Amino acid sequence: MSKIIILLFISFNIWAYVDEINDIDGVPTLVIKDQENIIITFPAESVVQGLKFKKWVEMNKKEYLVTVWYKGAHGEVVRIFSPESKKMIYEHRASWPVKIKYMPNQIEIITPDQSTGNGIPDKYLITWTPTSITKRMIEE
Repeated sequence: MSKIIILLFISFNIWAYVDEINDIDGVPTLVIKDQENIIITFPAESVVQGLKFKKWVEMNKKEYLVTVWYKGAHGEVVRIFSPESKKMIYEHRASWPVKIKYMPNQIEIITPDQSTGNGIPDKYLITWTPTSITKRMIEE
């Protein structure tokens, strides 16, 4: 019976990494660890630009941590981290809030960008996969 319980525990522990936000010298800092070691530390750009949300995703049997950070008065920064490569592998800075859709093999980021002159920011769809990034203007 104990072997079954241990097997169930192992099978439900799908993430090999954990993350937490620590306050290091007054600055919110993302810390990603494996079972024993700190792999990545990433400080916010300032005390007021902390983490808005985070989500672990799996693609091609690899884990990625998708994060959205506050940036200025109303902007946001999307950052994707790869514990396997021990670094941030993607960053997108936006002056306005972004929307993120998690798909089985990709992440879609809908982001306002520079205005073409009418004062209303154009919207773009950024499609991120572990092997490619595309960006195109969209109507919404």
